[in-house]
Amino acid sequence: SPHTRVSGQDSDAISSIPTAAIEPFLTQPIVVDAETLATPARIFSLPEGRVYLGKGETAYARGLPDGQMGQAGTEWQAYRPVKPLKDPVTGNVLGYEADYLGTLRVVRAAIGPQAVSKMEALSSKEEMGVGTQLMPVPPRVPVRYVPHAPAGDVHGAVAKVTGGVRFGGTDQVVVLNIGSQQGLEPGHVLALSRAGAVVKDATAGNERVQLPEERYGLAFVFRVFPHVAYALVTDASNTVEVGDAVSNPMTQP
Repeated sequence: SPHTRVSGQDSDAISSIPTAAIEPFLTQPIVVDAETLATPARIFSLPEGRVYLGKGETAYARGLPDGQMGQAGTEWQAYRPVKPLKDPVTGNVLGYEADYLGTLRVVRAAIGPQAVSKMEALSSKEEMGVGTQLMPVPPRVPVRYVPHAPAGDVHGAVAKVTGGVRFGGTDQVVVLNIGSQQGLEPGHVLALSRAGAVVKDATAGNERVQLPEERYGLAFVFRVFPHVAYALVTDASNTVEVGDAVSNPMTQP
């Protein structure tokens, strides 16, 4: 008999990565390039001889651009560069990790090279003071992605395990040494693997033999910069370590 039919629903579809696991990485500065590092926007003075700025307090900034981004009501994020993020393979600097400190809003804008803008701290994760650098709040990034493998061959490595630890695992965020310039985009799923150890073959006079690379998990890319990307480890049967390989899962054995 006639009845309602629902089409276009796939109960076996891969669900999106959990929002809570990646929310801080979507809304806060993570990696900045040398150009961003040299931004002139910074806090240069605090009122009443204060050393640090807290939520609800005001500060004075210079270097904000003329135009819409520097107008009253616009929001900026405060950060300090921590250290260079280096490629574990080449040793080259991929970018500079940004330590997110808080968010400020322009209360009174000013125009010109000597302009001083007044700002109010909306949030304070860590202490902000004179010399703290500023960047515009990035546009909101959608948190639902369609999981898919890269179209072409992708080869990279884990550059860092976030959280200040040496090893990672499932539901942990890792930094990759490849980004948009290598064809990565949010939603890409990559295979994690580790080179096999070099062992001695006692049956052949202790000849040294390289064991094959072994795949042990998957990583879901959710934020991409030109030279680096952030990915959530969604499945891992082994610990994740800096230097482990990432590649297109379709090319894995």
